[in-house]
Amino acid sequence: MVFASLVLGAQLGSFERNLELIEMENHREGGTARAARVIGAVAGAAALSVSTIGFAAAASAQTQQPSRPGNTHTVYQSSFLGGYSATPAGGLASASVAFKIPTVNCPVNGTQEMTYFGAYTALVDVFALIQIFCNGVDPAQYSYSFGTPAGTSQEPAAAGDTVVTSIFQTSSTSEAEIHDITNGEYWVADDSSRSDTTVELGALTGTQYGYLEPAFSPVSVYNAELNGDYLGFQDGIQYDAVDGNRVTVKCGNLKTNARGTSFTLTYKSP
Repeated sequence: MVFASLVLGAQLGSFERNLELIEMENHREGGTARAARVIGAVAGAAALSVSTIGFAAAASAQTQQPSRPGNTHTVYQSSFLGGYSATPAGGLASASVAFKIPTVNCPVNGTQEMTYFGAYTALVDVFALIQIFCNGVDPAQYSYSFGTPAGTSQEPAAAGDTVVTSIFQTSSTSEAEIHDITNGEYWVADDSSRSDTTVELGALTGTQYGYLEPAFSPVSVYNAELNGDYLGFQDGIQYDAVDGNRVTVKCGNLKTNARGTSFTLTYKSP
């Protein structure tokens, strides 16, 4: 099976670079826990049988400041992000979201479709995502997609599982984690690297690289946190994802209560 993967160090546009070979090992108690460790370098995307795409920072072209949750605010449009972009004033230390992996019924007409859900930093390229890929022939391919500048990896996932995708960073280290609450699996990639300042949370589409957005079942994102606090207590910029002039992913407003912050992601059909 051919999967699509994120490019480390990508800004606007996509390009190829070396991918690191990842060794997976069990290392924690209380579930099937696996850690990503770099053991060598392999040139070219073909080494991991993946094609490559990269994401740019969603808010890079925006200057207007967002309002606090609950106030009237602008919903921006992005060529890849349906969700929230946040740049904490005191620096970015951690971010996470929980959700159930949505179902996608792939077309069998040769059309390729792709989308991601989870947490991502654009400048340093630390990401903990669920990828859904349609190759135009087979059923949807679901995978855990996670990485840091040291390396990236993908492992098979399943629709309907509840997952928590998280990133953590200090001034000298970065870490991406995926916890599958349904099957008990845990995946982590870590690296010594510089820190980022902005995080994107929600759906990351492949439309700006020629992939169509698959028709996914509605996603309820909950336990959205930033630096250990509810996302609803932070300044965040809300985005709908668009393909040209058409909205493909509609992002709902933040809702914050005693149980945390939540928002919805909805596919919008043509």
